[in-house]
Amino acid sequence: MHINIALEPGFYFLKAKASHESKPRAIRNAYARLPKNTRLRPTFDGCNPLIQYRDDRYWFGLKTFEIPNLTRVLAVDGDKLAGLDLKLLAALRPPKGVREFTVSVKISHQTPDLVEQEIKNLLTKTFSYKYCGAEATAHVTDVEVVEESASSLDYLKNRYPALLPQKGHTLVIDLGGGTALTKLIDTHGNILGRQEFLGLGSVYLAKKLAYDCAPFYQSIGEQPDVGLIMNGLSLGNDYGVTGEVNFSHWIPEFLGDWVSAILSQTIAHYKQSLPSVGAFLFTGGSSILIKEQLNGKPKMVFHPEPLFGNVLGMSEQFPAEIIDFPSAG
Repeated sequence: MHINIALEPGFYFLKAKASHESKPRAIRNAYARLPKNTRLRPTFDGCNPLIQYRDDRYWFGLKTFEIPNLTRVLAVDGDKLAGLDLKLLAALRPPKGVREFTVSVKISHQTPDLVEQEIKNLLTKTFSYKYCGAEATAHVTDVEVVEESASSLDYLKNRYPALLPQKGHTLVIDLGGGTALTKLIDTHGNILGRQEFLGLGSVYLAKKLAYDCAPFYQSIGEQPDVGLIMNGLSLGNDYGVTGEVNFSHWIPEFLGDWVSAILSQTIAHYKQSLPSVGAFLFTGGSSILIKEQLNGKPKMVFHPEPLFGNVLGMSEQFPAEIIDFPSAG
């Protein structure tokens, strides 16, 4: 059988939508390589997969943070190619009972023209691996690298056209874990400008909470960990493995500063084009955090599928002959 998969390897989440699965998945972009003789018995599932590849075992996801002193490899912002083959396997859950298949990969990147050939060289091959214990052989036959965030706008146009103005360009602000990725796109889908603002994703808010929130420090008796705060932002604002502290009531104090930083840097960069902008489209998983601050203001539009809009948009370009097979793991 043949599988099509849309993959967005974000700073915080790996997001994927495969043709044999009815829903997209988000996997925390962090993994631990397990020692060969470890007594650890990881709990795994589709969002916390255990991958065996080249005689090593890699455990992905939020559950890895539940194990004290476990060394994890985190995504490096600005370097989305590091470990990309392994991350593809983490997202490529084989259909139940199917051990060998071919794969077409559609992957997004902020500068596709610069990395397309490198990504194709990295991923166009045969992978033999185990996914949560299930043996699989994936023959990646073709790889397409597309513009990140653009597919999110395509999805909105196809599914929610009433949310966008009839005239004017769209300024997409894709808020992820590490960056604010912005693009100015005209009504024909042409990209007129792009700019990535490092450190303006939810990590900005997490750092404010970690270093500028004295009550947070006092409540746990030590310096809060930025990574654990980011985990908490996606899990009900609970801090730590046991959720011993909820930091929801401290977030509003720092939201205004974060929103101001996003808007001021974006407006400054696109100052000459602002008269032609019909809408500011906020998308990306972290945009949920600022929706209450800006929703309803003139020209401010929030994507109905902020976390998965990009992979859903890419997956809508899959061929129509899709069969929803049960998946292993």
